[in-house]
Amino acid sequence: MNKDKGSLIVCHCKSMKLSSIEKLLERKKLTSAKEVMRYLQVGTGCGCCLFAVRSIVADARMNIKEQS
Repeated sequence: MNKDKGSLIVCHCKSMKLSSIEKLLERKKLTSAKEVMRYLQVGTGCGCCLFAVRSIVADARMNIKEQS
């Protein structure tokens, strides 16, 4: 992950950075946006980040499949 990309704010309501979401996905082995939302409470405010969270989770799953 690029340092600049990791500092990108995904959820402004919760001030959640991309790097925090990616670390959680890796550490907890989460596989769905709902799980990320439950752990971090992202997407529970205005909802503007829902598409981004789903996309981040999909990318993470794709990377896991490629590494297998």
